[in-house]
Order: sequence, then C-alpha cells, then structure tokens
Amino acid sequence: MSRIASHSCSSMTRLAGVLALMERLQSDEKAAFFVQMIILVWVEVDSVMQKWCAL
Repeated sequence: MSRIASHSCSSMTRLAGVLALMERLQSDEKAAFFVQMIILVWVEVDSVMQKWCAL
C-alpha cells in the first residue's frame, strides 16, 4: 500500500505541469530563461520532496 502512496508523490505529475508551463512561455525568451531557473530550483525542491515522501 505504501508503494501506491509513494507513487502519488511521483515527480511525473509535477513535471507535466512544468512542461506545460514551458510550452506556454516558450515564445518569450526572457520567460524561457526564467523557466530554466525555476526548473533548476524545482529539481532541488523535488529531490527534497521525494525524501519527505519516502518517510
């Protein structure tokens, strides 16, 4: 059961949201750079979240 619960903590759903945001902002160069910075931060946050989900 805990395996299913940890799956809901999967980064795939969060990543899908980030990718959708990227597509929306892709035409704007400044926004694209901003999104890249967000993703760098997001990866750090996501790794922390996965550790929390593992607890």
